[in-house]
Amino acid sequence: MILPFKFPGARFSTGIVVLAAITAAAAMLTSPPGFPGGLPGAGGPAGVPADEKQQPAKSESPAAGPLRVDRFGQVASAKFQEKVAGEEALKKDREADEAYYGSLQAPDWDAYGGLKGSGETYGLKATGYYHVETLQGRKVLVTPLGTLYFSLGVNGITVNDTYTQLKGQEDRFEWLPPYEGEYRSAFLNTKDTFSFYVANRIRKTGQTYTSREFYQESISRIRKWGFNSAGGWSPANYATEFKVPHFPFLPLSEITEAKVDGLKIFDIFAEGAEARIDALFAKTLPQNKNNPYIVGYFLGNESDYHRIINDVPKLKASQAPSKRKLVEVLIAKYGTIDKFNTAWKAGYSSFDRLYEEPLALSSSQAISDMDAFLELYLDTYYGTVERLFRKYDPNHLLLGDRWLTTPSNHPKVRGILAKTAGKHMDVISINHYSPQLDRTMLQDVYDKSGGRPVLLTEFAFGTREQGLSAPLLASSEAERARLYRAYVEEAASLGFVVGTHWFSYLDQPATGRWFEGLQGESYNFGLLNVADRPYKTFLSGVTETHKSIYDMVLGKKAPFRTTEAAVRLK
Repeated sequence: MILPFKFPGARFSTGIVVLAAITAAAAMLTSPPGFPGGLPGAGGPAGVPADEKQQPAKSESPAAGPLRVDRFGQVASAKFQEKVAGEEALKKDREADEAYYGSLQAPDWDAYGGLKGSGETYGLKATGYYHVETLQGRKVLVTPLGTLYFSLGVNGITVNDTYTQLKGQEDRFEWLPPYEGEYRSAFLNTKDTFSFYVANRIRKTGQTYTSREFYQESISRIRKWGFNSAGGWSPANYATEFKVPHFPFLPLSEITEAKVDGLKIFDIFAEGAEARIDALFAKTLPQNKNNPYIVGYFLGNESDYHRIINDVPKLKASQAPSKRKLVEVLIAKYGTIDKFNTAWKAGYSSFDRLYEEPLALSSSQAISDMDAFLELYLDTYYGTVERLFRKYDPNHLLLGDRWLTTPSNHPKVRGILAKTAGKHMDVISINHYSPQLDRTMLQDVYDKSGGRPVLLTEFAFGTREQGLSAPLLASSEAERARLYRAYVEEAASLGFVVGTHWFSYLDQPATGRWFEGLQGESYNFGLLNVADRPYKTFLSGVTETHKSIYDMVLGKKAPFRTTEAAVRLK
């Protein structure tokens, strides 16, 4: 089965991810994809922020060599109380886990994660599917049963981000097992890609890793911590099997003709794009249109919308259909090349020259024209997807495309995004990585979208306590807990945010994620570490927030506040 999660083409059999199926997708993947571009900074020539690519948090290059990991994948030099000292300690974790998870009591919500009794109390509708309603002036999600629902999700309920590349950094590892043997399922179908997390699970349980058992256990855990949803990058087939509210992706990335080299957008102006979307939706959507555990669909993740204004004019029409469309729009508007040259402060001899040559944004009119083109692009893209989606699935929500932090932080770009998404999406989704919740930005999106609810689809804070790092750093697990509480509770109290999804379930490996090579991300994003040990101090704050989340949504309780803010990684 093809799963719409982080590696769009991955297949699962007995728990081993098929490498050939995901290698092709790896080049386009990051998690959080494009987060570094979300750091506020200098604008481009049209006042649109340029991508600011922050390097992964490595203190040394492989050549420098000081970073070492022990036989359990832990940073050897790091000293922390939860550090595994030997295999017997891992085996004893089975009893410790039984006691810890057995002591937790999941919130008493209904089968769809909703607030029991809220349908009758507030007159909410039971439609058989998740939908949006207005409750006491607030925009809210409602479960298929007609109960109030705030989505508390976890992204990445898989082990995919725990694999690391071995080749080229072999001297960093205290121990590596043979490829064939009891740790075979900890390799990603090649002797050069290995997961210490999976190996530790094998040591701990004495059993071969399987993705199904991992997912089942993970869902049991996150429910006890008060989460009620599987966020993005999680296998949809298991979510359906185990009756977990989830958020799959539309398979638009499969339409290769709509890709633009160097620019992450779906080029809706590609020849035959609408027909290809129609055929793909006809093939994939009807089989799941009656699934009550699907909350809705994302169109994609972190597209380069902020770059359209500056970059599309530079492209060649022979390589980018959007450039051809832009020239056609300019011809229709100006009529003669002289009028165009005057408006754009250019000197082209004919309109034909515009197709293949870069166009400079040298005037305010040029920038205004590109603003209008961005709106045309988004209106065409969102509108086409909406129309064809409703044709094959009238039951589920369209949840937007998880905006990158950069366009969200740029007032002009987010205004255009909000206006167009508000016309076509049921919910607007934003990957909102920020030291604190940005209420001003969120209110602006809500207002300019015409009142569409907002789903915060990725956020995270980390620490250096176990030798890893993170783009947004807390000083300790206790502070990490307080930052989580303040972010989620304030979001729930705003009256239009309908969910928050943490990124992600597991920490990344100390030696970097495999598909990014020797400088891959090595972030403390997880609820659990490489030894499958939960961050209990952090999670105690998480569960405290989740127990009273519906009081925040209904305005019955003031949100938790802190003056602390995460520190951006330098």
